[in-house]
Amino acid sequence: MIRMTFALGALLTLAACNMPTDEAVLENSIRTELGKQGTVEEVNLTRQDENTIIGHVEMRDTAGRQGRLNCTAERVQGGSSFNWQCLSVIDEGVLQEMEAEVRQRMEQEGEVIEVHMQRGGDDDNMTGHVVLRDAAGTELRLPCRAVRDSEGLFGWRCGQRAEEWAVERRAGGGQQAGK
Repeated sequence: MIRMTFALGALLTLAACNMPTDEAVLENSIRTELGKQGTVEEVNLTRQDENTIIGHVEMRDTAGRQGRLNCTAERVQGGSSFNWQCLSVIDEGVLQEMEAEVRQRMEQEGEVIEVHMQRGGDDDNMTGHVVLRDAAGTELRLPCRAVRDSEGLFGWRCGQRAEEWAVERRAGGGQQAGK
């Protein structure tokens, strides 16, 4: 009887080893979905607790831009599956893209002397400024804010009310300006 118990225990252990982990299932799901947007080079996930898995993805999009995305997966209430979301990290490439977009749009307001954006405390916010010169040669420095929305896109605004707009936007109100 001991032999059978051991053998049964060994079979159960062997079967459990072949069962994919939550992390492996999520990595495959993320790799498949993000693979539609480019080449996924690395998916690295770590279990935080029974209901949360976090990590990152390194990938190259179809335009050839290399980037990192931070991922969070939360267990579906009372279930065995997870909902996940991966959002781009605000790195130098993202900042340069935002600066180029601000520059292009603000050129309609005057000569753009300088645009500077930086990470605003987390990967959902950017802060910075634009310096414009009007036809009379007067330079004006305007604060700028960019806030990521629930769909992962950044809206931005420059001007006196940029900070108020960012607060409204995070609270779910406000209009998307700029982008």
